[in-house]
Amino acid sequence: MAMFNKVDEMDVKAAAMIKGETPEEAEKIYHQLLDQILPLLQGMERKGITPESLKVDSTFLKLTKNEREPLQQFYKTY
Repeated sequence: MAMFNKVDEMDVKAAAMIKGETPEEAEKIYHQLLDQILPLLQGMERKGITPESLKVDSTFLKLTKNEREPLQQFYKTY
């Protein structure tokens, strides 16, 4: 039982790192972001943009590393 308490504590601490929200609120925010980005990823796919072609795209390369990595990860997951 102590192990589950530690997991719960970790969830609470992780959620606190995301705008101080509870785990449930953090999950809601995550799903809202997914709902917003999905149409963008679908539009990129229709234009023939792939995760591989992003790596050499001039506009994509202007983004900071912190901006590029999540976008690449979302697109790979998509």
